[in-house]
Amino acid sequence: MTAPSASVRRPARPASRIVRVAAALAVVAGVLSLVPTPAHAADTDEQTLAERYAPMVRLVPQAEACGPGEPYRPVSVDPLFDNPGVALRGPWAQDNLVEVGPSADDLSTSLDGYALDLPGTPLDPGCGYEEWFDRVWGDQPTTVYAHVATEEGRPDQLALEYWLYYPFNDFNNKHESDWETVQLEWDVGTVAEALETEPVTVLYSQHEAGEEAAWDDPKLKLDDGPTPRSSPPPDRTPTTTTRGCSCCARAARGWAATPRWTRRPA
Repeated sequence: MTAPSASVRRPARPASRIVRVAAALAVVAGVLSLVPTPAHAADTDEQTLAERYAPMVRLVPQAEACGPGEPYRPVSVDPLFDNPGVALRGPWAQDNLVEVGPSADDLSTSLDGYALDLPGTPLDPGCGYEEWFDRVWGDQPTTVYAHVATEEGRPDQLALEYWLYYPFNDFNNKHESDWETVQLEWDVGTVAEALETEPVTVLYSQHEAGEEAAWDDPKLKLDDGPTPRSSPPPDRTPTTTTRGCSCCARAARGWAATPRWTRRPA
């Protein structure tokens, strides 16, 4: 599947209450890498930090529709809203249909136990989800969300979260709406300070678990990145090579086993 040209975009405001920065990715030889922000994007420290450590995602190319390879890529959640093919269901066993085509506002309040129901059967997906993905996101840019987070009572700690949304997970535990995340942590309290130093910790999501490593841990490899940067220090970019974002050797979906931090030359 060929991805469309990348561009920087922000989701509709109601859908992005926890989203601080949204940036797009481009596909090059099976590698998704962050594209520098055009001049019209918000020029903020958060945007700069998000771009500096933006994830690169390695996916197995798919030569033909419904064939081997990864048919899905990280995309925006915006097409899910006001979509007549999407239903909102409640936490009841029977008659649980709440609404067809829910809006972002409908989902912006706490709905514990509710879920979006996409068109398809997760345990017997066939080509249905893949074909729906192509119709809905075929001309949409590949997208990663970034969020700068702090915690009350910990003034000298800062985290940068990257969130990647895949409409379907067609692996062992087949399910709709798969979120993966990579998180960087600093022993500083502000974004401006984070821009002057490197992270101390990196965390990768896994199904019902996670993986943590110090920034200088030898299991995190450093490579020369494909995208030159104009401002020092050299950047290190997280590379996720399994849908679970594991940073340890792990075979999954036939992808490369060890995600790497890519050093981008100044």
